[in-house]
Amino acid sequence: MNNAKRNWKTTIMGILTLAMLAFNVYRTPSVLADPAQQAQVAAGAAAGIGLIAAKDADQTGTGEQPKQ
Repeated sequence: MNNAKRNWKTTIMGILTLAMLAFNVYRTPSVLADPAQQAQVAAGAAAGIGLIAAKDADQTGTGEQPKQ
């Protein structure tokens, strides 16, 4: 959860990815019945969850910088 707060831009993109996936499934529920499209739905869900859990590349993941 701390990564989600610190890296809010990445978290927002993950939430938007999951929201677009949910809207697509809501609009055309038949995507869940087709095995070829099930893989795309699973990949989209994994991408959204991965973006929410990820750390940004330019961030250290710590709250404050160590003093030198």
